[in-house]
Amino acid sequence: MLASPLSHQYMAEVLSPPLTGVAQARFVSVGLQIRETGDWIDDAILRQVIDRETAWAESPAGRRELRGEVAAYRASVRALLDLVRIGWRVEADRGTLELLPPPRLCARLAPDQVKARKQETRRVLWPMVAEQLSHPEFRKFVRRLEQPTPKSNTSSILKLIATNTEIADRLKRAKKATGDRRISLLAKAIQPYLQLVVGDRRDPQTNLLLSDIWRYFRATWSIPNLSVPGRSMLYLVRDAGHPHHAVMGLIALNNPPMRRRSTDEWVGWTPGKLRFEAERRRQLRNAASQLLDLVDSCVETLKKAAKGICPDGLITAKELSKPTAETARRLLSQGEQFDKLRAKALKDLDRQNRQNVPRRDRKAHEELAALDLPPLDDSLPDLEKATPDPGSRLARRLLIAKKRAYELSCLIQAQVVFAENRKDLSSPKTAHEAWAPYANSRRNDG
Repeated sequence: MLASPLSHQYMAEVLSPPLTGVAQARFVSVGLQIRETGDWIDDAILRQVIDRETAWAESPAGRRELRGEVAAYRASVRALLDLVRIGWRVEADRGTLELLPPPRLCARLAPDQVKARKQETRRVLWPMVAEQLSHPEFRKFVRRLEQPTPKSNTSSILKLIATNTEIADRLKRAKKATGDRRISLLAKAIQPYLQLVVGDRRDPQTNLLLSDIWRYFRATWSIPNLSVPGRSMLYLVRDAGHPHHAVMGLIALNNPPMRRRSTDEWVGWTPGKLRFEAERRRQLRNAASQLLDLVDSCVETLKKAAKGICPDGLITAKELSKPTAETARRLLSQGEQFDKLRAKALKDLDRQNRQNVPRRDRKAHEELAALDLPPLDDSLPDLEKATPDPGSRLARRLLIAKKRAYELSCLIQAQVVFAENRKDLSSPKTAHEAWAPYANSRRNDG
């Protein structure tokens, strides 16, 4: 997406999904229809649009007109309407769709203003939450956990919910005591601890899967339950002071975005920040040693980052210790190849699953599956469990291989650049000009 100014306060995001021909024209038409409805759009209208466009895209006429872009078109429309759901506004500029972000929560707001903003966010998100809670499969899931059958060999999840009366009784006993006994009873009244949700591990109190318990209580949040890219670590906050170790809360740790400008600038490793730091050191009395330390620090950071990526099947230990431009180019080429192979695997998977037809290129799929791909890290056993279907697992492995190859290529190439320009980057006389290209770079990875 490209940014362009739309008002004095916010920036509009130009929508440019990977669509062509009829798919692109119809997508723009949907956006214009949304724009004409005004700033407030009822969720029922959005659902009607999704149902209408999905039905058309999957019809014989739609498939014929979209020419292989069925999945891309459906995904683009859903992404647009999901953004509209959470407050983004659609604008049109000379036939181009733009999205205006919702007002952001600003600093220095009064407490009542913060509360009002939160309530507004909950109101905007509630239709999505309500849709998830009312889904038949989710209702069936809730009944299974709340009213287990004798054959399930599990207890009701309601045992893991502490009541106000039970908690009050624990605290009353402590309140009646005095001195050290009161302190001891208070320490025992509520005893929080963390429980990691791992694979097929079950709760000793109810014999329910910990993952099911986490999913059940996640439904109490006021934001919709959406899939998060990358890996997650899920925790239950349990209370050992409760007879059945009631659930007190949930914690989810997710992979951060690989590149985020605000964070990178705060850390100081964006190109502009590096040049600023180089210029600051160039003014010091011991400028030469200070600049050399900066260069060495950058190189050391790049080496550590490269070592943090599994190199198996991509690069040897010798190549990693002696980076060259040739190695960087080879890794980049490998990443591009993995990307193309993944696109083929996803296309095959889409035809099989979404269009409900058998694979026509089974031989090609078998050739893809037989590739000598870089192995998955042993510390990621859940990755295979999350994608039991062979086609999905192959696409996931190709994605991981692509990411590893790309990131190693960038890190290797950066080390090569520092090595080739080490003298100029560390000299007070040439540092100002030597660091300039890095500040002007459009990349945000430093």
